[in-house]
Amino acid sequence: AQGIDYVIVICDDSGNLKSKNKTQQIVDKYSSLIPIRVMFNKRNCGVATSWNNIIRSNNSPYIILLNDDIIIVKDSIQTMLHFIKENLHIGAVAFELNSIKEEDMLKVLVLEDNIASITPKRSLVAWGAYWGFSREKYNLVGGFDENYFIFFEETDFCTYLTTKGYPNYLLRCPKSWHVGSATVSSFNKEYYMSKSFNYYNSKWGNLWIEAINKMPNRKVEWTCNGSIYEDIM
Repeated sequence: AQGIDYVIVICDDSGNLKSKNKTQQIVDKYSSLIPIRVMFNKRNCGVATSWNNIIRSNNSPYIILLNDDIIIVKDSIQTMLHFIKENLHIGAVAFELNSIKEEDMLKVLVLEDNIASITPKRSLVAWGAYWGFSREKYNLVGGFDENYFIFFEETDFCTYLTTKGYPNYLLRCPKSWHVGSATVSSFNKEYYMSKSFNYYNSKWGNLWIEAINKMPNRKVEWTCNGSIYEDIM
């Protein structure tokens, strides 16, 4: 993160003792080298509440949220920050992630970025595994709806931004990686997915469809491998 004023905040959402000890060991190892903080939730609060706690623990003007199963590749954070800063009319932005198995993680160090198109694309949702937005947009929404425990919290957030005229985007370059569903492996996925979907549907219905269809095409600027590009979308 050379040239960027930043702080890293880690949230342990009431993990077991082994998990807490491992988290603390990592923080102790790197805290003298980089600005890093850790918070331990006394109870399992869920994603929306944990994200709110992380964001409200500091005053950073830009926020990037990462799951623990994302592989950070070179220049991706700088690319996302550039996109957020230079396109004030956008809502939230995420990387279009490529799935990879845990045993294949080291292979991404030698894989080339061979995406046919590097152009970002407009999307209803900036998917919440690796995404970001300005604090201005966070304050506009009023934070994450804590009625969501897991699933649809970012969908709800992005839907609000869409209805206010701020489209959300997916970035394709640099190619980014997601270790498949490691974050939710211990949850009753079907139960929480259904519960969150029903709540989302009762709250929004089809309002977002009308909003996104009314959005005019706008120019966006992004970077890829050090070069700046512009397009209308």
